[in-house]
Amino acid sequence: MSEISGKLKRGEISISDAIVKTLPELRGKVPDETLIWLASELQGYSNSLHFYQNNNHGLPTHRVVKGKLRLMDTSGKLSDLQHTYASRGQYFLGAPIAWLEESAKLPGELVLVELPDLTSLITAGRGNVACECTKDQLKLVLSIVRGRVLEVMNLTTSNN
Repeated sequence: MSEISGKLKRGEISISDAIVKTLPELRGKVPDETLIWLASELQGYSNSLHFYQNNNHGLPTHRVVKGKLRLMDTSGKLSDLQHTYASRGQYFLGAPIAWLEESAKLPGELVLVELPDLTSLITAGRGNVACECTKDQLKLVLSIVRGRVLEVMNLTTSNN
């Protein structure tokens, strides 16, 4: 696990790959809540709609960004989303961490991150809902997740 930790620190491995490789080794060594968090980061948050529907959603705040909701229709045209959630100004990025990592590699200062739960809820096949946010915000989300994954790995390594 220390080899994977070193690669993650140096940026030689993605966060998602590091989680995939270490998750089996962590079973029984860390609390179930930690395993659930890692699995949610890896696979995406299946309960991300709670952010929009409940004040006490219990979702991690590091995945909340300022931005705007956009609709990419089936032909690829991008437009502002017309929905009550679009006026919130803050959005929960519930997609798998690999999607966030890929979005951060795209050129430009603004990035689009697909929001699969909102797509399912809102679009009825008209396209995909995405959050348009700054790349800096997305990089901050990734930095926080990377740091927390490294903490878990380092604690586990030091306890052996």
